[in-house]
Amino acid sequence: MNNITENIRWSHLGNLSKFRTSDVSGCYVFVYDNKRIIYVGTTSNVGKRLLYHLDAIKSGRRPIWRVKDGEDVYSLMKNPGKNRMVKLKELALNNSIWINYESNEKCENILNPKDDFESNWKEYIENDFLPKIDIWITDINGKKEYSTLLESRLQILIRTAFKLGSLRGKINQSWLGRIENPNISNEVIFKFKNYPKVDSETIAILGSINRNHLTITSETKVGLRKRKVEIYNNNYFHNFIRVNSKKEVTKVAKQSVKDTLNDLKANREQFKFYKTHWTKLEDDILKLMVEKKLEISEISKELNRSPQEIEVRIVKLKID
Repeated sequence: MNNITENIRWSHLGNLSKFRTSDVSGCYVFVYDNKRIIYVGTTSNVGKRLLYHLDAIKSGRRPIWRVKDGEDVYSLMKNPGKNRMVKLKELALNNSIWINYESNEKCENILNPKDDFESNWKEYIENDFLPKIDIWITDINGKKEYSTLLESRLQILIRTAFKLGSLRGKINQSWLGRIENPNISNEVIFKFKNYPKVDSETIAILGSINRNHLTITSETKVGLRKRKVEIYNNNYFHNFIRVNSKKEVTKVAKQSVKDTLNDLKANREQFKFYKTHWTKLEDDILKLMVEKKLEISEISKELNRSPQEIEVRIVKLKID
């Protein structure tokens, strides 16, 4: 019998330049420019994990993509097939990609040793790269084993659908991360209540998370057994995405409107001014209360707004 995890909700934590701290555990994704998922991971404490990601990127210990206006980040992450390293080095020499290992203490582009991180990448990371990476997480009702399973399914589906590559070219490895659970099965069914803000093709992939096109093959090399996960019948898979992307987006849009209205109704019973326009007087009161170091809960009660609204407004107004 299949195990069903229902009403899984994705929560938005902001972007990597400015995000809400949280101790939520679960599966999380990085979405670039509200379109493409560029990383999938799991964590027992997302706040600490995000700080680790932030430090790794700012110190040049993670892949960084220089995406031009109108360019698809996946065009840089594609698996080039043969001559993989030659093509990756071309990207590095063209100042389109910075690559370094997390374990490498030196701040260097291993594909272009002449590249200078301080002058060529630091400003770009702060002003362009980090602000465009949005963070979405779901705790899957606190079940760690399901988080890892969801992470693996997402990595396999997205990697296969968009033919994404990696630096090391290893089995179960791509730019999206390392697949922790390659022995995938469809025994667990995921039912999402909403989706991260992504493009229609990715929504179609998320909507197909429970379909039976995940297959395991195994290969043995010099006595060591390695697991290789593939999605067979790629033509069918791509056709499914093409046909269902519009259908899934329409379904998500309708459900989103319904959820928004229900959320609005429920919260306005508790917070009278929930998601109404902020007035200048409210902003002035908010600043004064923050200066007096009042708790968020106290400010929420005084202004009749939810704690999350208060936190978002404080960030927007840049109140220290």
